[in-house]
Amino acid sequence: MKRSTANKIKGIIGIVLIVAVGFGVFYWEAYGREALIYEEVIVLTKDVQKNTEITEDIIQYVKRDQSAVIEGSLKDPYKVIGKEAKHFIPKNTQIVSNYFDAPNLVLSEEEFIFRIPNDWLKAFPPSIRRKDVAYFYPVDQSRKAPEDFDFSKKDEDAITSAIIAYVKDSANREVTSTSLEDRLDASSNISSVEIIGTLEKIEKLKKYYEDGYQFIIMYQ
Repeated sequence: MKRSTANKIKGIIGIVLIVAVGFGVFYWEAYGREALIYEEVIVLTKDVQKNTEITEDIIQYVKRDQSAVIEGSLKDPYKVIGKEAKHFIPKNTQIVSNYFDAPNLVLSEEEFIFRIPNDWLKAFPPSIRRKDVAYFYPVDQSRKAPEDFDFSKKDEDAITSAIIAYVKDSANREVTSTSLEDRLDASSNISSVEIIGTLEKIEKLKKYYEDGYQFIIMYQ
């Protein structure tokens, strides 16, 4: 009698173990594998051309095997929404921040990055930063100081404006503000200024310089 009861208990335990193993396999395949092996990333739902603005409707979350997740792949779509593609990006491509930039910093086919020669510049504010809109005011090179510049004269209006692409120090590192709240402190001293401009705009600046002018830069 005792042996019969023991056999029944063993049978029940065996059934429970089989059910538990079956449930474990089901859970692993349905949930566990995805939770432990797969990672959620954001991808584009369609091909994106250069200069295309990224909107919420062309981004979606997908699960990718962790071994297939590329370095720097973004998880937060709001880090790129509103920005523009710097080049062609195929559909289903994982999103990396280096693929995008602010709308006014993505070059069109007519635009180039141009470093303003230092001897073209009379003065510029040390607080100027990347993405600022710079205005170029011509001033006769014979004037000894920027303070001699008379903003009240009509012929001394800004001759052109340009988006600042980079401001760099003497070691070719970008100069940034050390505080997100203001520009009181910079990471270094500005040594060079680079702008986004067309050949016509660059040629105009060059002609003014050759005619004996330097430039005072102001920004908004």
